[in-house]
Amino acid sequence: MRFRHLSMPDGLSQLSVLSIYQDRLGRMWFGTEEGVNIFDGNTVTAIKKFRGMNPHNLEVRRI
Repeated sequence: MRFRHLSMPDGLSQLSVLSIYQDRLGRMWFGTEEGVNIFDGNTVTAIKKFRGMNPHNLEVRRI
């Protein structure tokens, strides 16, 4: 098995990961208190909810 360590410079929104999931496409999903981070093997995409936003809206940022 091969492991890769991800940190904030790689695009994670937070270092404390509360949950991890791998989908059938191989993407890794990391749940944090700040939102969800999706790692496709190359890029981390952070999905965050910001204070004052409608809870049904999310902002997606590719880092």
